Amino acid sequence: MNILGQISEYVRKAGQLGIDAQQRIDFFDREYKDDGSVVTDTDRSIEDYLCDKITHLVPGCNCVTEERVRSYRENAELTFVIDPIDGTDNFSNGMHSWCISVGMLDCLLRPIGGIVYAPRLDLLFFADVGKPACVSNSILQPSLPVRKLDKLSGIVMSSRIHQQLDLTGFPGKARAMGTAALHLSMPAAYQGVVGAIQDNKAFAWDIAGAHAVLSSVGCEIRYFDGKALDYSEMKANGWRVRDFIVAGKPGAPDLLMECIRRIS
Repeated sequence: MNILGQISEYVRKAGQLGIDAQQRIDFFDREYKDDGSVVTDTDRSIEDYLCDKITHLVPGCNCVTEERVRSYRENAELTFVIDPIDGTDNFSNGMHSWCISVGMLDCLLRPIGGIVYAPRLDLLFFADVGKPACVSNSILQPSLPVRKLDKLSGIVMSSRIHQQLDLTGFPGKARAMGTAALHLSMPAAYQGVVGAIQDNKAFAWDIAGAHAVLSSVGCEIRYFDGKALDYSEMKANGWRVRDFIVAGKPGAPDLLMECIRRIS
């Protein structure tokens, strides 16, 4: 089994750990970080489990993670960007819409593989170099171009994006999953979902796994100003994105940008 295939087995086991913990967790067991986001002991335990397994499997690699600062080697051939629970607010509320995300970056910090696993929804997105991308063992087909937006066009978005962007010009349906990695992956798998929008408060671990999934089927992902996502730039900025992100099937990001405006 190749590296990312083996890691997907670890991710599945981590997902079961998350399910078991969620069945025991109480809403009041959660804590709050300095930025106001939610964290639980399960976030930390899954992160430690995955980092331990991955570093034993790939000696000398980097693990960039949400909950702990870990040593970083500038000359590492591979960097794994890990979000142990993306959607911790949902998780701690007992909701099913949360996932584990692992993005694999090469020595130039380019996404070359990704896993996004939502165990309560039985969805596992998988993309690896030279292999067909799949979701829950079904091969993903190359995404078809989007020529226009209409009332049936679907987008998925960050939960608070309505406070930052004016969506009134968008003619279709908008949904929020409560997890960046999961909603960014959706255009790769579902015909009715043409695109996804991520707010400017995200970090590399929120998007790296989904980025690889999108790229593997020809979907587009970029900043609102049209520039490509640069993980070296994120690294210099504490792994934070610098702007809103728009993603989708070929052509969809351009169409979305024509009808969505920033709120001053």
